Amino acid sequence: MALLLPDPLAVFWAAFYPGADLTLLLILTNVFLAWPPNNRMPSLLLLGLGLLAFLFADVADTFQVLERVSSAAG
Repeated sequence: MALLLPDPLAVFWAAFYPGADLTLLLILTNVFLAWPPNNRMPSLLLLGLGLLAFLFADVADTFQVLERVSSAAG
């Protein structure tokens, strides 16, 4: 019986991606918390679009991971 080792790049990406997500969310949270309360944030639309793209990328990555797991299982 041979032991199959996972692809090192896949292991790296699986560890890096959630950490990078959290880092970007913390940066975005700090930007919102540091903004003066009575001033209008000029890039709010751009930040909202970025969050939607961020959410789309997370969902796409999750589906790809689940697809690889299900194809490897059977």
